[in-house]
Amino acid sequence: MESGTLSSSEFAEWSKSVVLFCHVTSRVQSDKHQDLLTRKGGNGFPYLIVMDGAGTVLARHDADRTIAAFDATLKSAEKTAKSLAELEAKSAQGDAAAKKELLRTRISLGQLNFEQASAALKELTLSDAEKADFEKTLVNLEASEILNGVVSAETHAAAGKRLAQMLAAGRIPSEEQLAGGYWQGILKHAEKEADIALYERGLTELRKMFGSDARAKPYFDDWEKTLEAMRAKKG
Repeated sequence: MESGTLSSSEFAEWSKSVVLFCHVTSRVQSDKHQDLLTRKGGNGFPYLIVMDGAGTVLARHDADRTIAAFDATLKSAEKTAKSLAELEAKSAQGDAAAKKELLRTRISLGQLNFEQASAALKELTLSDAEKADFEKTLVNLEASEILNGVVSAETHAAAGKRLAQMLAAGRIPSEEQLAGGYWQGILKHAEKEADIALYERGLTELRKMFGSDARAKPYFDDWEKTLEAMRAKKG
C-alpha cells in the first residue's frame, strides 16, 4: 500500500493539511492497542479512515488512492462532522427521527461497538421495519467484532463458540465478507466439537457463497477431507 501515491511528493505536500497516523495490527498480544482496528470499525486491511482530534471516525476511504480521492474523503469527513453536530443538537431537543439517524450514522462510521450500539438502540422507539433494519446492522457489527478479536488459539476457540451461539439464535451476517469469515469460524468450532451436522451446515453455506470460484477449490478440498475424517472417527 505504501507504494504509488502514498510515496509521492504530491501526497507529502497534501498530507501537510492533516495529521497522518498509521497503526499496525500485528496480532501479537503484547503489542499495544491490538483492538484498535475493531474499535474504529475496521474488519480488514488496509483500513483508511479520517478521524477528528478526539479519535472519532468521520469517514472511511474506500475510493482510489489518489490525491483527488483523498481530498474528496477529507471534504466528506468535514460534512459528516457538521451533520453529526446538527443531529446531536436535534437529538438533545428530543427529535426522535434525529436520534435514529444519529445512531445509524455513528454505527456506520464505527463510532460504537456492539455493546454500545445495542444499549443505544434500547433507548429508541422503533417500528417493526426499523427494528429489523437495525438488527441486521447489529448482527454484522457483532460478527465483525468476534472475528477481529481472534489473535490466538485461545481467542479462536472463544470466537468459534460465540459464532455458534449467534447461529443458534438465527443471527447470520448479511455482508458477504463477514459471512465468509463467520461460516469458516463455524467450521473450526464444529471440528473442535466433533459436530458433524454443524460442519455440514457451514460447508453447505460456504459452497453457496464461493463454490463456483475456482480459487476456492483447495479450501473446499481440505474442508471435505476434514469432514470425511470426522465421519470416519465417529464411525
